[in-house]
Amino acid sequence: MTRYLEHWRRLLPTRVAVSEATPGELEVHPDEESVAERFSEARRSHFAAGRRCARAAMAVLGGDPEPVLASERRPLWPDGWVGSISHTHDYAVAAVARSQHAQALGIDVERRRPISEAVAERITTPAELAALPSAGADGWITVLFSAKEAFYKLQHPLTGTFLGFRDVRVEVEPGGHLQLILLEDVGALSSQRVFAGRFHRADAHVLTTFSLVGLRDQKL
Repeated sequence: MTRYLEHWRRLLPTRVAVSEATPGELEVHPDEESVAERFSEARRSHFAAGRRCARAAMAVLGGDPEPVLASERRPLWPDGWVGSISHTHDYAVAAVARSQHAQALGIDVERRRPISEAVAERITTPAELAALPSAGADGWITVLFSAKEAFYKLQHPLTGTFLGFRDVRVEVEPGGHLQLILLEDVGALSSQRVFAGRFHRADAHVLTTFSLVGLRDQKL
């Protein structure tokens, strides 16, 4: 399956491997069963697809396809690895790197669909809404939401901090670039308030990424 692989590769550093899959009749890895045993059928399918992508991406980089367990509802990566997993109802993806090449990764995929005004107000700041292109603003709100989800996946393994949607501000820039500004102190990341990200708007989905090589050295 190569639905969005080229887009992900363009959005991520060169030493990051990406794998994608369609949730379906995929078996949960025996070592991951303790995490998935209480999941609903749908969630179990998404879990199995995302973890299979993670193991496949590790194999691309020459590693053993090790199981990816969970801690506090987030992936617990094997020693020597960092990564991020995302999925929608019909698509799963994982990005993985060796820890000597990246400090943290955050990726997200979202379906392009209408967002209600009430939801938009909850997940964005007034400044973000005012800065969006007037044409197709509804679709750009999905980009903002996805960017915040991707950044949360990047920062939480490093800081253990909960971030609300309004604790950051996202600026959409030309050419598929993003800037995310921290509005609150976040532990180890407090010395770096601005983070660069990337995005791509496909026909059916929005893809977003953040990658952190060092607290003052991001490679995109």
